[in-house]
Amino acid sequence: MIRVQQQDKNFTYISNIKDIDSLVNKEQPCWIDIENETNENIASLLISFGCHELAVHDVLKKNLPPKFEDFEGSIFMLYKGIGSVKENLDIKHVQMGFFVKENLLISIHEEPSFGIEAAKNNKDLLKWIKTPLLLLCKILDSSALKYLDEILQLDHVLAEFEDKIAVIGTDDDLTTLTAYKTRLRRLRRIANYHEKIIIEIIKFYDQRKLCAEDKHHLKGLHVKFERIHSLTTMYYDMCGDLIDGYLSLTSHRLNKSMKILTVITAIFIPLGLLAGIYGMNFDNIPELHNPNGYFILIGVMSLIASTLLILFKKTKWLE
Repeated sequence: MIRVQQQDKNFTYISNIKDIDSLVNKEQPCWIDIENETNENIASLLISFGCHELAVHDVLKKNLPPKFEDFEGSIFMLYKGIGSVKENLDIKHVQMGFFVKENLLISIHEEPSFGIEAAKNNKDLLKWIKTPLLLLCKILDSSALKYLDEILQLDHVLAEFEDKIAVIGTDDDLTTLTAYKTRLRRLRRIANYHEKIIIEIIKFYDQRKLCAEDKHHLKGLHVKFERIHSLTTMYYDMCGDLIDGYLSLTSHRLNKSMKILTVITAIFIPLGLLAGIYGMNFDNIPELHNPNGYFILIGVMSLIASTLLILFKKTKWLE
């Protein structure tokens, strides 16, 4: 699907790529959004608008990391947008490609993107289209704010885990924390890429005339991605600390159980030895026919058990 948004016009949907030349006035600001199109159509459209072949080659590849390139005064970037968000920070990422020229922004993605939809439905869209860089900033800004909203929810969630694990943690808690840690590691890596990309874009436009509003939006974007990076790092470390704390508590509880079992074993080993000796089928055991033999044996066993209990108590094994 190809959507064309020009200044002072509504979105136009194009089914045949050959019609785009007749619809787009290349002298006026324009946004072309390409979603779930064939590689052949995407390559044909991009080349027709003078996009560099290397950039076209990259945008058609899947699962590439975010990147920024400067091609003859225009910029190309790959970005990890947000497709959908589920519970427990389960974010589905969408690879997006952007080409920014003087009067043109081209966005390419296989699936719907939160940033694209937010910009498309915004009442100020026609004002943003006047400057393709500003429109790009607004798309990325919507995406960055969504990242921040989802990440900041972890503050309350992890605080609850801290209280819960200190009292009684479960294996389900450990599984959830491990999932959070894995997703935060992925988000931290993506945020690091995005932060570096924005720095590269700022450097690129520092060499050119750029209005104050665009500079402000670029710096604001950099601050947001810098914060996303720092938050994901902080929460990643918190998850690691909570997992370590849970494992330490579990190990401590296991050690206490093992100490109790050790005490029980140490008490019953001598008792079992005595029971085994006097349980043997020999007629010539001196105490066997003693009328008080049973009570004597029970007394000796009780004395041994009591002595061991006192010994373990003094050595603080039963605390």
